[in-house]
Amino acid sequence: MTWFRSYLADRTRTFVAGKDHHGPLPVNCSVPQGSVLSPIKFIAYTEDVSELIAQHGVSYHLFADDKQLYTAVF
Repeated sequence: MTWFRSYLADRTRTFVAGKDHHGPLPVNCSVPQGSVLSPIKFIAYTEDVSELIAQHGVSYHLFADDKQLYTAVF
């Protein structure tokens, strides 16, 4: 079980929006991108995430191993 914990520990994420960069920020949850943990676990995770994203009026695309969120600026 130690290898599994180490696989999920000390991960960070950097967010880029235009010229703005935010991060690296700690990642406390989610399935790592490119994960071999299985598509089923990723689907289980993204089901909850899609509901949360939709509640905030943000558009999104879910990919096999990634998420893309976007908004329109007028």
